[in-house]
Amino acid sequence: MKGEFFGKIFRGDKGIWFIFMFLCLISVIEVFSATSQLAYKQSFWTPISSHCIHLMMGVAVVLVVHRVPYKWWKVISWLLLVISMLLLVYLALYGSAVNGGARWIPIFGFTFQPSELAKLSMVIITAFLLSRLQEDIVSHRKIFWFIIGLTAVVALLIVGENISTAVILMLVIFVMTIIGGVSRRIVGPIALAGLLMVGLALAFFILTPEHTMRSLAEKGGVMNRMAVGQQRIKRAVVTIDDPQNYRITDENRQISHALIAVSSSGIFGCGPGNSVQRDFLSQAYSDFIYSIIIEELGLLGGLLVLMLYVALLLRAGKIARKCKTRFSALLVMGCALMLVTQAMINMLIAVGLFPVTGQTLPLISRGGSSILISCMYIGIMLNVSDSLERAEGLAASEMIDYSNPSASITYQIPESEAQEEPASSSYYHTFTADGSSPEAKTGITYVNSKQEDSDT
Repeated sequence: MKGEFFGKIFRGDKGIWFIFMFLCLISVIEVFSATSQLAYKQSFWTPISSHCIHLMMGVAVVLVVHRVPYKWWKVISWLLLVISMLLLVYLALYGSAVNGGARWIPIFGFTFQPSELAKLSMVIITAFLLSRLQEDIVSHRKIFWFIIGLTAVVALLIVGENISTAVILMLVIFVMTIIGGVSRRIVGPIALAGLLMVGLALAFFILTPEHTMRSLAEKGGVMNRMAVGQQRIKRAVVTIDDPQNYRITDENRQISHALIAVSSSGIFGCGPGNSVQRDFLSQAYSDFIYSIIIEELGLLGGLLVLMLYVALLLRAGKIARKCKTRFSALLVMGCALMLVTQAMINMLIAVGLFPVTGQTLPLISRGGSSILISCMYIGIMLNVSDSLERAEGLAASEMIDYSNPSASITYQIPESEAQEEPASSSYYHTFTADGSSPEAKTGITYVNSKQEDSDT
């Protein structure tokens, strides 16, 4: 009875459910440890209790979303996109600044990040548009440029206060167009142009004098985060032999203590709750949670978290291969790509291989809107997998394998319909579908129902 009850609630791919629950468990343990500063400023249980509430809300979101037929998202996503774009415009005008960036909108006592909703809607819309591709090159070109243009508009609304989120959005959408089968003649030149633009942007940040960048930042708008971006990029590309790299300043304090946490971890770490660097990292429970995971759980713990995200992508790929429609396949892959790409960037930042961007670790870092939107991705993936499982179960129940002699189905029809025996209401004949031809008399047996009753 319990198995049937949980089976009805936790429907869909069991591997994704396991990964989701395991990441939530790691999140509770590590956020409880990493919020020591907040616990000191507020109260002992307040930070972790609010995080647990967000996780429970996230589980509820998964349970609700994975019951919504994924086809409905074709319509819902356009509404979400309009709402997110309006919120992004509002954010640019009235958004509340947190940690140097105006990314959050206060709603009923909570803070919401509209860029997360914009990413979700763009993933769904891209999957829908790519599902409409035709064989001709004109269709490929029209749909591709419409997707890129729409993504660029959304990215421009995000880039002013969150450059990394805009870059992740464009990267994931572009990868989806490749997976979706857009012609290489269209994608190839755009990929080369994108790489060239990235190179020019890096050169701009590295070569522009700092006082010039500060002057640009003072103008506000899209430029107000340029000076911060320049500092982060320069710290990521400077040579390790520079003595300045070994001095902890206000500018490099976060990444310096994150690297100390990683370098002092060892194979097994210092154990949950024993982190030292959490007291020096103001964002230990958010942007740099992966550094705390490695410090407390060691390199093995860090590798485990990495493999969980890789496994999530692999499970999504397995589901996508089974999908019967292009929309469902691209939808599940887009959701997985968005989660895993953000996770990989967060982990690269924690170990010093990528400039600091402010990206959270999905399903682990503390943050309400990030957790809820990440759970929506999980719910959509589970709904697609659940639809596949139910379709396969229905097909299996209706299928007769005539090529297998051992597989048989017995039918009973009234004797009056038979031509071989005298008609009688007390007789039924039974025949077995055993792979023989319809003309064959083998496999047909006649059973006297009265005799059966007397034998029993």
